[in-house]
Amino acid sequence: MAGQPAAAVVFLVLFALAVTGESRLMRHTNRIALFDPTTMCKDATQFQKVCLKVAKASGATSPNALVQANVEAAITTTQQVSKQVEKLMNSSSQDYQGIMGSALSACRESYDSTLDALQQSQALLQNRGSHDDLMTQLSAASTFVTTCKDSLGEVPEASYPPEKVHTLLHKLVSNTLDLGAKLNDHNEKH
Repeated sequence: MAGQPAAAVVFLVLFALAVTGESRLMRHTNRIALFDPTTMCKDATQFQKVCLKVAKASGATSPNALVQANVEAAITTTQQVSKQVEKLMNSSSQDYQGIMGSALSACRESYDSTLDALQQSQALLQNRGSHDDLMTQLSAASTFVTTCKDSLGEVPEASYPPEKVHTLLHKLVSNTLDLGAKLNDHNEKH
């Protein structure tokens, strides 16, 4: 009988250690699971609905994953709008000649540069590159998207068929820039 109390004490100590370890694991797991892209989208971006759609579609589980998902969406959108512009430029319609043709050409070049900057941003995110380099690339992408819009603004009463896709691209690139800035804030706090 003298061995039973000692065995009970050993059992209780082992049980307590197991519960404590499990509790720590659960708290650690809960911390990871606590990332809420909704909060980051609402707190950081101008175009919250777009950010939330990307977050939901991607299932982003971290700030870095949310930024990556937005960059990937912007890359896909850039490719779409670039194809639309190329199609317009290759059309025989007189509507896309002259000044409008020049504006379309400027947009195509801007979209090529946007795509390059976004792909470099994607590589920086995947390889955990410098935050300053990331922000430089995201700022460049934003500038290139604006350059296209400015070129179209020089065409009097221009109708730009890819307007909806261009507007979505503008929102995505703006959000990536906003989220990228928050990514640095998040990394500094953790």
